Amino acid sequence: MLTFELPCFLMITICLLILSYRVRHGKISGRRFSYWMIFSVYLAGVVSLTLFPLPVQRSLIDDVIREQHGEQHNFLPFKLLLDTVNSGQGEAFLIQVMGNVLLFVPLGIFLLVLYPMMKRRNVIMLGFLMSIGIESTQAIIGLFLGYNYRSFDVDDVWLNTLGTAFGVLIISGILKRIRSANQKNRNTDDSRKVIDNSSS
Repeated sequence: MLTFELPCFLMITICLLILSYRVRHGKISGRRFSYWMIFSVYLAGVVSLTLFPLPVQRSLIDDVIREQHGEQHNFLPFKLLLDTVNSGQGEAFLIQVMGNVLLFVPLGIFLLVLYPMMKRRNVIMLGFLMSIGIESTQAIIGLFLGYNYRSFDVDDVWLNTLGTAFGVLIISGILKRIRSANQKNRNTDDSRKVIDNSSS
């Protein structure tokens, strides 16, 4: 099995080098550098959870193909979720739903923090496209392996998209409160200046 450690280490290292270069040349601030680094670690975590471990041993792959232990793709919304509930696996249902939603909540948060002028619907669309990309990559890797080591699941796509939307709602509320507090502070400062000028 090819585990996630090396690919994710390389991914984070490359991001670190690029960001360090941009900081040195004054293209991004230290704070944005920190945001980008955390975002890079998050993306590496998503890759590790969704694409790894990756089977590479030929003997292992042949055994799985022979015994037909590959996953089944799901293109019908709610099918696997309903099958899980009907089979009495309530805990597995909750893990699948909550896991897929929570996995993409940080994406909605980070994208709006890094790009505050981006439209909310575009952030949600990026979450949808990222999920489609992950599921498609799993399916394509399965084609090269000769069996579905992971399945394309349409339920994962809409749950991931829902998670992105939740992230957008969360950070939008936080940013709104911050802007409101900043505006209140500015109004207070302006009032004090007017009073000081009147007194003098």
